[in-house]
Amino acid sequence: MCRCTMGAVLLGGLLLTSSAMAQTRTPFQAGVHWGFNFSDGEVDDERIGLQASVPLVWRLTINPVFSYLYNFPGDPTGFFEGSGWQGYLTLRVHPFGNNPFLALGYGITLAHLSIRIPELGVSDSDTDATDVGVIAVTLPKGRVRPFAEVYLVDLLERRGAVGGNLLIGANLRIP
Repeated sequence: MCRCTMGAVLLGGLLLTSSAMAQTRTPFQAGVHWGFNFSDGEVDDERIGLQASVPLVWRLTINPVFSYLYNFPGDPTGFFEGSGWQGYLTLRVHPFGNNPFLALGYGITLAHLSIRIPELGVSDSDTDATDVGVIAVTLPKGRVRPFAEVYLVDLLERRGAVGGNLLIGANLRIP
């Protein structure tokens, strides 16, 4: 089954799950986060960023997230310099009501990385987009809501391993 078909099946499942639940909307939220990439078993590509949760219908939200990778490429020798950013756009279902502690989602991620070797005058950059799944847990009560989100990158990619990013932070519920 191709990546497009698998993505459509996953998205359809999220929509069916949400329409079977009570028709309550989750609140608009905006916040900040810190995180890292744990794909290779180590903490690297540390990041800070902004995010939002925009209610659509019922228990569905669309969640834009932007992260600046402040420690890329993480070269302790200083031979390499670089910069990077990563953005996510996910559609999420909140199966347990309008004060959700759990959200499951699927979407797309776009990453841009630049690397330079100043001594040699060499530089290169790359931008890549792929699919992403997300599992998010949030403190369900209160105006300020701490959260943790695990992003599983390249879920439908059959040529490589699934990557992972962890974001932790706090959202402000805006009535």
